[in-house]
Amino acid sequence: MRTYYFFKGKDGWFRDSYTQAGDLVWVQVTDIKKAYRVSSAWLIKHMLSDELSGYEYKVERRNRKYELIEE
Repeated sequence: MRTYYFFKGKDGWFRDSYTQAGDLVWVQVTDIKKAYRVSSAWLIKHMLSDELSGYEYKVERRNRKYELIEE
């Protein structure tokens, strides 16, 4: 079963966006289908944890139907 990792904040899920100057910013969206997702726990640990260091979030593991998978 394919699983995805989503980043949940207090107001919704995180999505990556870029300013007109080309800077990466993270915004929160209420629709999970627009949220940023990764399929690798390695990416979370080695890449995205640095980018999201100033934000308060938790990682949710979901299937491809967006159903939460409890561990």
